[in-house]
Amino acid sequence: MSRRFRVWLLISLWLLTGVFCTVQYVRMSKYTAADRVFQDKFDAAQQRVNHDMQRRRDFAAAHAGDYSPQTLQEESRLRQQVSGGIAEMQQISAARFGRRRPVWAMFLSQGMIWTILGTQWYWGWQNRRQRRRKARGLCVACGYDLRATPRRCPECGKEADGAAEV
Repeated sequence: MSRRFRVWLLISLWLLTGVFCTVQYVRMSKYTAADRVFQDKFDAAQQRVNHDMQRRRDFAAAHAGDYSPQTLQEESRLRQQVSGGIAEMQQISAARFGRRRPVWAMFLSQGMIWTILGTQWYWGWQNRRQRRRKARGLCVACGYDLRATPRRCPECGKEADGAAEV
């Protein structure tokens, strides 16, 4: 794969990732009106729960020590109202946040692009360094001068592969 093609491929992938991120952001911002509706429903349910909890506290304070069946039945009914309101709040919250798009996909795609770019840059730098060393008659692994010993590097022991022989 030529260097020009790799650069073109990486730039196009980077641009596509940017387009993907923009589309995801636009899709997420479409739900702002719906979010307001969900927030209003959630606030109303929370107010009902708070009101029911206050009624339950007042009832418990007024009937402290009274264990008649009517009192226990009313206490149970108030407790069910509170738990029903909490369940309603949980359903509203799940419906609201269930509509979100995954933000991690944007970070993952951007991370992959930057990883590919960094890897390509490192491989290109390493390849240029090895070509330069080979052209100067140096060991491609450690950079030791191989003019005196063209077959094997005395520094690292690597066999010289086609170094410029003197």
